[in-house]
Amino acid sequence: MGFSEEILGLILVNPLFMLQFHLLHLLATFGFCVLLWSVQLVIYPQMSRLREEDFLKYHSHHTWGISCLVGPLFLMESFGAICSFVLFWRLDAWGQAISLFLYGANTLLTALWFAPAHSQLSKGRNEGLVKQLITMNAWRTLLSTLRVVVVYHMVVRELS
Repeated sequence: MGFSEEILGLILVNPLFMLQFHLLHLLATFGFCVLLWSVQLVIYPQMSRLREEDFLKYHSHHTWGISCLVGPLFLMESFGAICSFVLFWRLDAWGQAISLFLYGANTLLTALWFAPAHSQLSKGRNEGLVKQLITMNAWRTLLSTLRVVVVYHMVVRELS
């Protein structure tokens, strides 16, 4: 029996740990999804309504403020996604693979597209880029919403 099998065995015999882990994982995933929906419906559209002279101040405040929310949620969601896959992949291999894929796609999209876009916007307003933010974030929000559904399904299945 390998190290991961021993850990899994200890976890599987402790239903309270499993319940707490799954609920925290679901909560972090749901929290991140709610944050993306608020960005999609409120924050990014607001950028289109700002006057040129107000944009840099708003964007600077937005990026700092949202980082305070995204940072902890991202760490919790990362921990949940990776640990869930490592510990529970045998219980629901397809669900775990889909969940990890959706998490990875969102992480890559954020790192490779959104971070550079916000870096560019920190230099000044670009209406075309703001419109692209809204369009691209719709995809990110969809991926996150699908991940909530998958994680919810796995939690219900694993705890029943």
